[in-house]
Amino acid sequence: MVRFNIEKKLNKIVNWESIDKKLYLQAMERSPINTLEIKTLIEHNLTDDFSLDTFLKGVETSYYYEIEYD
Repeated sequence: MVRFNIEKKLNKIVNWESIDKKLYLQAMERSPINTLEIKTLIEHNLTDDFSLDTFLKGVETSYYYEIEYD
């Protein structure tokens, strides 16, 4: 749901490929206490490239993050 809000309001998507996995996972662990870190990380990695390649790389990267996190 957050993804669609960013797309609609900012006309941008998150470029997950440019987000460092370790920084992302650390920010996610701390996000229940302080959301500023995760918001800043995502904000600095927004793109207006809506290409299929960017989308698919984002899906691939998110799977990579989840597999390592388990």
